[in-house]
Amino acid sequence: MTPACPLRALLAALLAAPALLAAPIREVRVVSRGIAVQDPDFVLGFTSVRAGEEADALRIARDIKTLLATERFSFADAELRPVSGSAAVDLVFVVEPRPRLGRPVAVTGAEAMGEAKVRQWLDLEVGDTVDDALLSVQTRKVLQEYRNR
Repeated sequence: MTPACPLRALLAALLAAPALLAAPIREVRVVSRGIAVQDPDFVLGFTSVRAGEEADALRIARDIKTLLATERFSFADAELRPVSGSAAVDLVFVVEPRPRLGRPVAVTGAEAMGEAKVRQWLDLEVGDTVDDALLSVQTRKVLQEYRNR
């Protein structure tokens, strides 16, 4: 999914519900999709919309782009949830953190080149963010190194 898709979905939802656009924001929250967010304050630190302000589609869309630009999230979106019995809404940022490598990559069957050399080609350290796309690129890099030798 490209970063523009969540923005388009948010703008479409906001334009479909004009009453929500003028609604005051009661609360700004962070929820996680998949891996738990370790620090919700990190997310809120990169957003400009605050409780008590009116919902503003452009500022919310910019906040989503800002969150994605941190490269700590593989997904970011926002939802305006009506508060029952009130004209206010809750703004909920939905994020999916990129997983981080928790321990060194286990290499098996690399007798010809050695485990240390394969780890060097992978160029992944403990704490690095990883996802399927990155792992695919790094795997192709290792395969290419094998072919070159």
